[in-house]
Amino acid sequence: MRFSYEVINEDSNIAIVTLWSSINQVKGLLGDSINLVGIIGNLYTPVGINYMVATLSRFNWIDTLIVFGLDYNGVGDLLIRFFRDGALDVLMVSKDVADSVRSTVRVVDLRGAFRERDVNALIKVVHESYRPGRRPVRH
Repeated sequence: MRFSYEVINEDSNIAIVTLWSSINQVKGLLGDSINLVGIIGNLYTPVGINYMVATLSRFNWIDTLIVFGLDYNGVGDLLIRFFRDGALDVLMVSKDVADSVRSTVRVVDLRGAFRERDVNALIKVVHESYRPGRRPVRH
């Protein structure tokens, strides 16, 4: 399954992956802070990680990925492992693209905050991470 996403603010350096949670639910929790987010999307399967990496490669100014949502099937664990170790069972993008994204995107794992319904943790990270201006971090 592809990485299903919505572009909010093309000048933002932040992406949020909601895993199995509704994009609209997370947007609602963010309130006005949603305007500081570049991309928000779902991720359901390990194969979808490839599509997410390809998307991040195209939006080469995104340097922060926030993981906030329900990790129903463990895809969030696989995503964290990919960014930490480069491990992905089925790599469908080039290794160069994968390594470039991995080395230039900071991942903030807020799955625990989602479970605890701590939306303030999400809002805080969004505000602390926001840097508008489309400054490429990847080529």
